[in-house]
Amino acid sequence: MSIILAHEPGAKCVVSRKETPEHIRGKDFLLTGARARGLRAETEVPLEILAGEEDRRADVLVWSPNGEKRIAFEVQHTVLELKDIVRRTRGYIAGSIPVVWINLIKPKRIADAFKVRGTNLKVVDKFTTHAWEWWAHQFGDEARTEKTSRGHLWFLDPKNGEMWHGWLLSYYLHKEGGDYFDSSGEEHSHASYWYASERYSTLVLEGPYQFSQLRIKPHHRNGRRDGAYRYHQAPPLGC
Repeated sequence: MSIILAHEPGAKCVVSRKETPEHIRGKDFLLTGARARGLRAETEVPLEILAGEEDRRADVLVWSPNGEKRIAFEVQHTVLELKDIVRRTRGYIAGSIPVVWINLIKPKRIADAFKVRGTNLKVVDKFTTHAWEWWAHQFGDEARTEKTSRGHLWFLDPKNGEMWHGWLLSYYLHKEGGDYFDSSGEEHSHASYWYASERYSTLVLEGPYQFSQLRIKPHHRNGRRDGAYRYHQAPPLGC
């Protein structure tokens, strides 16, 4: 299962317990925002469903108004191994607990971003993107058809608690044409061309929003593959 956040009209720990101040503040912003809406919310909640993990605690766990459903929020500040986010997400799915992965973003990246005039959009050019971020972006796919993919990833500014709805778009690099010699000494030439970078993306941010302004809308997740990434099926779960 995946979650839509929508705005209203030794063994290596998966998440290091040597937390940064930004990570601690990020969790506190989510905790405060959930409680401001009258929801029960706790941090560092031990979960039996993560029994196979070195770190068995959810960063922030939020209960539905009737107390019957739980939703986990994982705040990510450091680079996460792809296999770790997949394994941990699978654990949440097995326990019927939807999980939202939230990426902390440096305030300077937002301040330096290009503001699209007349909108609440900002564009971060040449954003270094790791495999786990691409995976989490597509995991947050709201709806998918053969022609449409609407992945997204939420970002949190740990300085002021503002949240940004983000989309990762392909970033293209240019390769100049030129001449070269092969192993036999024969001269060749190639034309210049553009290609999609594996390291960078263009990040489009919409916002900012306060967590207390957002509604939580779980939805069904179909099992599928997206290139090299695999996503497990999960039943629908509402709150």
